[in-house]
Amino acid sequence: MARLSGRKLHGKRYCVNRFKRLYPDAQYLPLTTERLPDALHVAEQWFAEHDDGDVSLQGELESIREAVANWESLGMKGGVLYADGEPAAMIMFSAVSEQCLDVHFEKATNKFAADGAFAAVSQCMASSTDLEAYTYVNWEEDMGIDGLRRTKEIYQPAFKLKKYYGEALK
Repeated sequence: MARLSGRKLHGKRYCVNRFKRLYPDAQYLPLTTERLPDALHVAEQWFAEHDDGDVSLQGELESIREAVANWESLGMKGGVLYADGEPAAMIMFSAVSEQCLDVHFEKATNKFAADGAFAAVSQCMASSTDLEAYTYVNWEEDMGIDGLRRTKEIYQPAFKLKKYYGEALK
């Protein structure tokens, strides 16, 4: 994913290169406590742009706020992609094993999303030198949304885990 090599990833490579061409000053910086407000700004902007009254979206925003509020105790990592002097995209993840990272949240504002900010922030995260030891990146639940599922499939997963559902006992 860091190299986006192969013919099937041509579309993602195009998005990343488009973003870099349009925003040559773009910079990906690790998410620190000082940059958490920028990441939260991106998330809140994304939700403002996509708010259609969906309760699950509000729940996701609350989850991001909780993650930001408890950043250090959760041991999460992440990054913010800046373009034109403002936060354009953010990504938050954590290690689930010595080989695998789990992406919890990834958002980009509409202003930059159409120019490839989602692909750019993912590629920047995957090519970070402090993450070289990880072999796999897991994108969390796609909530059955076709667009998210197709996006995850484009990255050609090495394998898929079986999904289980549980029911509370009374």
